[in-house]
Amino acid sequence: MAHLLESATIVEPREGLLEAASHLRELGLIEFRIIEFVRCVDERDGDFRFRRGACAGRIDLIAWRDEDGDEYRCPECDRVVRPRATRKRQYRRLRVRVLVPGVLSWLHRQLLAHQTDVVTLDDATLQIRGLGDIGVMVHVLDAGSTPSERINRRSFAAHVPVCYITIGPRVAAPRLLDEPWLCHVRLTDLLAGTANVQEMVRQAAAREFPSGLGNIDYPVLARGVIPIQPAVRTAPTRQFALELRDDRMLIDGEVVVHPQAGPRLALVRVFMKQHLEDLIAGCKDHEFTALSIKRLSAELEKVGHRYRDDLSLRRVVNNLQTDIETIVKRTLGKPIGREDIVETCRMANQTDTSGGYRLNPRTVLVRASTA
Repeated sequence: MAHLLESATIVEPREGLLEAASHLRELGLIEFRIIEFVRCVDERDGDFRFRRGACAGRIDLIAWRDEDGDEYRCPECDRVVRPRATRKRQYRRLRVRVLVPGVLSWLHRQLLAHQTDVVTLDDATLQIRGLGDIGVMVHVLDAGSTPSERINRRSFAAHVPVCYITIGPRVAAPRLLDEPWLCHVRLTDLLAGTANVQEMVRQAAAREFPSGLGNIDYPVLARGVIPIQPAVRTAPTRQFALELRDDRMLIDGEVVVHPQAGPRLALVRVFMKQHLEDLIAGCKDHEFTALSIKRLSAELEKVGHRYRDDLSLRRVVNNLQTDIETIVKRTLGKPIGREDIVETCRMANQTDTSGGYRLNPRTVLVRASTA
């Protein structure tokens, strides 16, 4: 279902996907078309011997086109094809378009099931006026609405209760502001039932506004990677024993990085090496070195792990942070923040060079390997 919540084309969709598409269309979230086509060059076709190289052109089958009148031509190489006469193999593609107004209407209906005073503010924002002291806003971040740009700001969310929604299932993590006090949920989770919009808006209404944020402001959802932001200190009462073995990493005795996760293990070893150097040097917690993406990339390349761009490596780090948090909560049942093990040290501004990632010096206790 996730692929259906982004305007895209899906070749040879499975029947289950078509059923899901029909369901989302009934909800008013998407519209779609099924287009039949043939390939210009397909070795299983009767006209394969007349091929022109390895052309990847696709020719849509349209009922009113005259095959005998040479009206089927490849858009890539202009070759005339006769799909029926040569019994060319037919394919299907599903062309999907997300309906943002439909998404907003669906959210409106979900909220009206339990709230009575829900109004539409603009093309991307709803407001529940009867909830909490000043009401709660529900804002669709990737609706592409210019009038709502002011709501897509850290400074706005710090003073007004907002529940942020993202439609696209593949919105890159580096584009989303990572603040523990922000209320954010994906539309896919709402549709799957793993999250509840009623509960999310209640949490937004009840949450305390953050203090000590300073004057730095960022978009909640940026067009590109969000600049690294000022570090948020983790509660010093939480501490975790990190044990690094030859083929795995453990937190409090529980495996959080498995043997098959080679790149992640290499990444943790780079963090561990720098962490131990800072410990030996007697650094205070705020003096521990944060490794930039450029430096991490260089260190990992030394041990055979190369990344084509900064975003790919940043995604590995972000996934490592998220997975550690999930495993510790699920298997050990302990409270843990996303940055309690691998901490993101955010730049105060564009000229600050202290940003990057490191093992959290306030919560990580290094333990010798027991095996």
